[in-house]
Amino acid sequence: MASDQSSVFLLGISGPSSAGKTTLAHLLSHIFTTQVRLLLHGDDFCKDISAIPTRNGYVDADGPEGVDFQKLVETLDYVKTNGGALPEGFQSWQANVFPGQEARALRMIPEEHLIRLRDNASRQLPKYATYVIVILEGFLLYHRDDVRRRLDGKLFVRLDHEEARQRRMTRPSYGVEAKEGEFWKTKDYFEKTVWRNYVEQHAELFENGNVEGITNGATCRARQIVVQETMNVEVEQTLTWAVDEVTSLLRTHTK
Repeated sequence: MASDQSSVFLLGISGPSSAGKTTLAHLLSHIFTTQVRLLLHGDDFCKDISAIPTRNGYVDADGPEGVDFQKLVETLDYVKTNGGALPEGFQSWQANVFPGQEARALRMIPEEHLIRLRDNASRQLPKYATYVIVILEGFLLYHRDDVRRRLDGKLFVRLDHEEARQRRMTRPSYGVEAKEGEFWKTKDYFEKTVWRNYVEQHAELFENGNVEGITNGATCRARQIVVQETMNVEVEQTLTWAVDEVTSLLRTHTK
């Protein structure tokens, strides 16, 4: 395996719940087909439900206390120094709970659009570049410095409150929801936990803390986070934006 850390490009994709982060990650793997080695999901680093504190009457699974950041950081370090390989015994909870995500993502984009984006990206990237891409998608990637500084590229996709709520209500169920009355998909949980955590952990990225407003350019530049300026964008347009940004990041990375 490669030991040169510069040979592994860690790409983060973050944003609010139901913003299409997983979908975008799968689609990018079909654009940068020769580079993407691995997809990591933030849900793979969630703590056991018994270890998560309650807040506002709910298990705070969508807040920072619900994430095992030590495991996340250790996994990123291992992946970075081992050519994109996972630690032995690592298993993806997300892949087991939500099978078929990649196929669903591909059905959302015309094949000719994927081919066009793939060809354009290929022409722009240096032919001599030797690196692999590892994509990490998740809802809480950028508020902690120890995670943020390990990522070579950071994309942030956006939804407004109403669109995020509607998507959350119609998403497939988590496996644990059947045991807990599916509170993850209730409006009350969304308001008191999901959206509240999103606002609290990302307010600094936006002017006056308004997550539906304009970005705080100084903060985003300092943290090297590329934020999608428009909310509620269709998948095809989001993918085009992301491919352009990733291509630009890779060109800089390989200079």
